[in-house]
Amino acid sequence: MLYLICWVACSPRDAERPELALDFDATNRPSVLLITLDTTRADHLEPYGVEDVETPALSRLAAEGVVFEHAMATSPVTAPAHASLLTGLYPPHHGVRNNSTHYLPEEIPTLAEWLSEAGYRTAAFVSTVILEARYGLDQGFGVYDDEIRSAVAGDERRMTVERPAGATTDRALAWLDTLGSNESFFLWVHYYDPHIPYSPPSPWAERYPNRGYDGEIAYTDSQIARLLQHPRAMTDDVIVMAIGDHGESLGEHGEKTHGLLVYESTIRVPWILRIPGLPGGLHIESPISQVDMVPTIVELAALDTKSKLEALDGQSLVPLFRGHDLSRRRLLFAETEVPFFAYGWSPLRSVREGAVKFIDAPVPELYDLERDPAELSNLAAERSRDVQRLAAEAEAWTERRDDTGSTVSVDLETAEMLRALGYSAGDPGRPEGEGRGNPVELMPVHDELQRVRELLVSGQPREAVSRAQGALTIDPENLAALQDLSRGFALLGRLDEAAEVAAKASAVAPWSAQAAMVEADVEFQRGRYLRALEIIDRALELDERFVEARLDRTRYLAALGRTAEASAELERLLAEYPDNSWVEFRYAEIVEVAEGNLEAAEKRLREILNRNPKFTEAWLLLGTTYARTGRTSAAIAVYREAIDNGATRSEIMTRLALLLAERSDPEAESALHAAIDSNPVVRADLHVALGELLATQGRNQEARQQFQLAADAPPLSVGTRNSTAVALLQLGRPHEAEAIWRELIRDHPEFGRAWLNLATLAIQLQSWAEAERFARSAIDKEPRSAGAWNSLAIALEELGRGNEAESAYRRSAEIDSRDWRALFNLGIYYRKNARYEEAASVQREVLARNPKHAGAHFELGILYAGPLGDPEQAKVHLRATIAADPNHPRARQARIVLDQLQ
Repeated sequence: MLYLICWVACSPRDAERPELALDFDATNRPSVLLITLDTTRADHLEPYGVEDVETPALSRLAAEGVVFEHAMATSPVTAPAHASLLTGLYPPHHGVRNNSTHYLPEEIPTLAEWLSEAGYRTAAFVSTVILEARYGLDQGFGVYDDEIRSAVAGDERRMTVERPAGATTDRALAWLDTLGSNESFFLWVHYYDPHIPYSPPSPWAERYPNRGYDGEIAYTDSQIARLLQHPRAMTDDVIVMAIGDHGESLGEHGEKTHGLLVYESTIRVPWILRIPGLPGGLHIESPISQVDMVPTIVELAALDTKSKLEALDGQSLVPLFRGHDLSRRRLLFAETEVPFFAYGWSPLRSVREGAVKFIDAPVPELYDLERDPAELSNLAAERSRDVQRLAAEAEAWTERRDDTGSTVSVDLETAEMLRALGYSAGDPGRPEGEGRGNPVELMPVHDELQRVRELLVSGQPREAVSRAQGALTIDPENLAALQDLSRGFALLGRLDEAAEVAAKASAVAPWSAQAAMVEADVEFQRGRYLRALEIIDRALELDERFVEARLDRTRYLAALGRTAEASAELERLLAEYPDNSWVEFRYAEIVEVAEGNLEAAEKRLREILNRNPKFTEAWLLLGTTYARTGRTSAAIAVYREAIDNGATRSEIMTRLALLLAERSDPEAESALHAAIDSNPVVRADLHVALGELLATQGRNQEARQQFQLAADAPPLSVGTRNSTAVALLQLGRPHEAEAIWRELIRDHPEFGRAWLNLATLAIQLQSWAEAERFARSAIDKEPRSAGAWNSLAIALEELGRGNEAESAYRRSAEIDSRDWRALFNLGIYYRKNARYEEAASVQREVLARNPKHAGAHFELGILYAGPLGDPEQAKVHLRATIAADPNHPRARQARIVLDQLQ
């Protein structure tokens, strides 16, 4: 039986339709199953006339229920739309205006709270981090399952930003199994799959080639079918609703996805409602809103309707089911604040009256949706009276704004997750205002900035900088573009330019704690720690809740040597945010590692990585901790494990390559080339390492080229300056190298490598007392530095303190079991002191670590040719010396000794 109710006026036949019997009351309340379909367009579902997308579950639901042809979202954004669905209020009244920057205040009642008070068991199963409990939508739910990080089948530890429909359905079905036969329930199941990136699983990927969005919808429908097959789902006492939160533009009006515009592609949503006792197949044309859901359920469930409905923006739809129409003059409202919070552009408001839709934008728009459903013909100029009248209505909604107490700071982890979902977190501190620019006209800037963020994340800062500069030519005060440009310059090592742009961003947005944090970070990278601390304190004055700024402040305090203050603040943060990965990471870095509590640090880092295997910084710190404590093999294994887990940032590849080079690993050369290629800037340390490796192979011209590249590298950091000095030394410019190292120990006295390199230079200059002093300073900074102990041993040997030298050589060899250098020098020391058997034993140990070591072969050759008296063994090792490196100076000496043995 099909009933058609008009959206402007009902026909006489419809007006005379007899009322329908709905048999629910306070003693016989219905259960409610709410299914929300994220990012789902009505015109991509079979119940709305589509034939090339298979949605049999929704078609069955429609056949047994009501299809609302013109349901309006209150916002084209997930969190605000769901807040409206659960409260019956428009965003200006519930206060949730944007994803992840706003939360629902506790004083706003929800449908779940009302039903829970009426004795319902309540549960929600959501599929994206955007709807986590911290944003307030959990109010009234006995169970609120937002454990998105356990979404990957077979691995409950991995962090992700969304949960596939199958995993969410599994959880919901398990909860339904716990219900008693007579228990009334309210179950909300949220599906997120049709959101970008569109990647349906098999077989839907194969069924919908090059149509990933439709494939995601079809896959979601299959999971809805599973849900509705549960014995408690489609009974005579259950109201079932499937409703969209917003749609997807799919390129219409220049918008690829959703959020910034309020056209029908994102505002019109599917809404299918099955009510036991109501004949199926009903299609209703009357425009309705998401805010109508709560009053409809309140009335059907026979709650205290009068007191509850009066406070709501929506209207009960029950009159429609009983043959009556809603008010002809009813106005429906929608908005998007995303342009404002993301970019400072004008927010957009939409007011609909029947078939007439007005968009309150810098250039007003008016459409007749009955004649122009695609909103292609703007009638604003022709119908100025309608524009004035509806503009006044939109202004009235603007005056009713109530944002107090509903904003929340966005931490780095949340911002990264939002970027993965295609969202800009925006800045919750942006003061109220009209905004600048029309989002409709500025969509190319949005697209460009989306691309900029992708480039920054994927390690392509040069192109990111170029694109950000292009966006700023169109929108010069775009805070997001300025911040991304500053980040790009910093990644390129152009720190002065990064600082200049960051300061401009702070000037454009003096209210922004985020802008201040970006500026502070650049100053920290420039080595201006006190200035960084001053700026981050300004950020915290603007937003004392800003967790990321508090964490950065601990870094700056630690760099200034104020470790007690840093530790105390991290203790407080850990108590406040025990599950925040960045808080745990900084605690491990600044407290546990610094205090030498390495076992605790390693345990904490492993726990972080179990939750999020792509947490690059945690991998880096774990590897660095191993390397600094002499566990080079463990560090190498950690970096390889990181790459296997998808943490492929260039810094991981760089550190892996440098460790392999230190150990003269056969894979070192290819790893160094890969790391050089992966870095967006010239890394002096990589070119120095490659140059030294090439030099040991006698490829001196290639080595010199690498040293020259290192010498010309920009001074990105303390480590880069150190590597530049090493390159200058290799190029025969020792005085320039020494000047850099002396500047480093003056500016950064805790930087052990500068002390070690000064020791190495002193050894070359045969300044043995200086060499000892510098080596001991290096050991004081890094007690497990094998190179520092080796340099100390050389100096002590030359100073005639043989026993101390021998002990230092042994200590160096113990620290890193695969480092051959100290053992090689110890072997020469034994030979010089006529301890020939010990010398041979040590050199054989060197060859066990590095079988092609020309020097060790030569030492054994002359030992066997002379005091050990084994000419045949001598020949073996002398020939091996020549084979290992024909151009090595020892190869010429080996040939001379061989000729003497013939």
